[in-house]
Amino acid sequence: MPELSARLLDVLKETLECEERICCLMEQHKKLLIAGREVTAESILDEIQQLCSSVSASESRRETVVREIAEVEGLDPTELTANKLLELPSLLSIREELASVTTRLRQVVKGIVQLRDEIEALALHAKAYSDFVLSVLQQNAQTKPYGSVTLPYSRFISVRT
Repeated sequence: MPELSARLLDVLKETLECEERICCLMEQHKKLLIAGREVTAESILDEIQQLCSSVSASESRRETVVREIAEVEGLDPTELTANKLLELPSLLSIREELASVTTRLRQVVKGIVQLRDEIEALALHAKAYSDFVLSVLQQNAQTKPYGSVTLPYSRFISVRT
């Protein structure tokens, strides 16, 4: 069991590192959006995508380790949560570190969700603004054609002739 608990802790720490990096990159992305430098953010988005793939891979390894722990303990792996893992006597040696890592993971995920929401709001605001600008330009183009004179009776005067 010590090998399984060490593997679990290693996988959770690896996941935490990736998610903390994702959080930092999302913060940078948000700042670039605010500064209007979306083009520069492409490399950040690529790195986030790679990190997300790493998180998915670690999540698969975590599920495997949890299944193995459940098998050794005679428990149903689908009901084995982080809190239940902390209660297992066989994981007593890593309980504090496991609690610390899982708490930090929760905090980082909350931060990622918050940043996602903020970035989404910024994107929606930018889209609404550009839609407004395009609408105004379109209205102006329809009501004031280029070349018309804006004098009284100007509809009778054509600049093109």
